[in-house]
Amino acid sequence: MAATHCGPLKVVATHCTARLKITTLNWTLPANAPNAQYSYNGKELLQLLRSTVVSHEYSQRLCLPPELEDLIMKCLSDDLAALRCASLTCRSWLAAARPYIFRYPRVHNEKTMRLLLSALRSSPMISNCIRALRIGNPKASDPFIRNNSVTQFLSLLSDLQNPLKNLLSLDMFGVVESWDAKVVKKMSTGLSSVASLSLGRCGVSPDELCAVLCAFPNVRHVKLEYCATVFNGRLKHAALPTLHSPALTSLEVDDKNTLKDGMEALLDCLLGSPSRHTLRSVKLMIGEESVQSVGEFLWALGEHLENLELGFWLHIDTIVQLCSKAVRYVDLSHNTALQTLTLHDPSFPLTQTLLMQVAAPHLTMITLRWAPKAFLCASRALLVGVLNAEKFRKVKSVRCVYDGGFDEGMEPKMRRVFKELDEKGILSIAPKIIVGILVRLLTAVAN
Repeated sequence: MAATHCGPLKVVATHCTARLKITTLNWTLPANAPNAQYSYNGKELLQLLRSTVVSHEYSQRLCLPPELEDLIMKCLSDDLAALRCASLTCRSWLAAARPYIFRYPRVHNEKTMRLLLSALRSSPMISNCIRALRIGNPKASDPFIRNNSVTQFLSLLSDLQNPLKNLLSLDMFGVVESWDAKVVKKMSTGLSSVASLSLGRCGVSPDELCAVLCAFPNVRHVKLEYCATVFNGRLKHAALPTLHSPALTSLEVDDKNTLKDGMEALLDCLLGSPSRHTLRSVKLMIGEESVQSVGEFLWALGEHLENLELGFWLHIDTIVQLCSKAVRYVDLSHNTALQTLTLHDPSFPLTQTLLMQVAAPHLTMITLRWAPKAFLCASRALLVGVLNAEKFRKVKSVRCVYDGGFDEGMEPKMRRVFKELDEKGILSIAPKIIVGILVRLLTAVAN
């Protein structure tokens, strides 16, 4: 049998399970194991694990330290097929692979919902592995789930004998079915560990939105993306309970004038809860209809808010009304504890006006998100003057992020415009795609 070396480890391929033709690796350790110290290169290890040799032998127990088995599964965690093959090698590898296989399950339809429920009932230990659950399929030709399969699925999850006590994140996409009080109450007890709730392209009525948000006693982060307010006779249903008062630390809402009444109900719900004092980070992309409620919301948060990202969806038919409302209702001078501020479309006069309002002595980073064409065409003299003002002298970083991929001509143009900031060494420039990759990498490392 061929042998390959990776540091002090000797790799011998290969074993397979009985009646299954798969490929894995059998590791032969030095004689002084398990007390030996091992060095390794993650990329080399991953390449070795993916170099396959087919065998028909029966599998044997692989006597590896648990830490090394966990490292192997972590290296394979991005390749679900390879991870499943590794789990079939022997019982110890099955135990090591299980937390990674079921850590972030995705259920796209009723079939996958039934499969996950069946697995949880037959192997209760799986429930302890689940950290994040995603419902829905954004890539489907028709991503919307219109029947009651999701509420039934969540109800059955909440009734499991071995609850999902380690579930931290619940992500739902395309759910447009109605919610009832029974399901909300079950989620409140059976899924009480959820700390992050995300709704994407979901259809909910205002009371449903508040009831679902308040169903999770430990929720700290809420994200809404392109959701819509729908009624469809739902007002005829019994009133939904608000079981808990959320104490959020971060909120993200991206709304193209589709939430309407739902946005106002959401913000009123948060201001009537401990979130009014606990919210530290807010990210809002809003249309004309939400300007007043958002302005009043930011005013109420006052000195508690530390990180703010604000942008507007501009439409030629409503841009005048949007500007009029924003000037009247949005005032950032009360958010005196801001440490980071991100503004979209800084070439837009309204955005420059908002920047002039800022009175945050502890502000350390300003991020400006540009559209390349807007940067090239707009008058930037006022913006340059605002950024060089005395009140921003303590700012340690000014980031210019432009939409799209890398453009070699964009950086020198921006550095010429913001020459004084560049000379101070606080100016950084990057395309949006690179910033997004960095954010995902940092999130993966944190997880």
